[in-house]
Amino acid sequence: MLTRRSKRLKGEPINIDEGLPPRKKAKVTAEKLEKLQNGRKNYLEKKKVDMEKKAELDRRRIERMRAAKLGRQKAVKTSEVSNTEDQPKL
Repeated sequence: MLTRRSKRLKGEPINIDEGLPPRKKAKVTAEKLEKLQNGRKNYLEKKKVDMEKKAELDRRRIERMRAAKLGRQKAVKTSEVSNTEDQPKL
């Protein structure tokens, strides 16, 4: 027998009264059942959005690092050029 949680994670339908003691059977409402069944789907959607945001931030960070690296390379090249121009030709 699968538990309610394992059924929810697999996306299988959940019986409202399954596995509950008699005094609690009436307390489980249709809204709560829907919330249980949609919980996994909502979690996966939220996780997907979070991963997309993280990927975008990573792309921006990498672009900044590349730009900084190029800036350093340009600075080194210009300083090398200026040093060679300042030296007198023999």
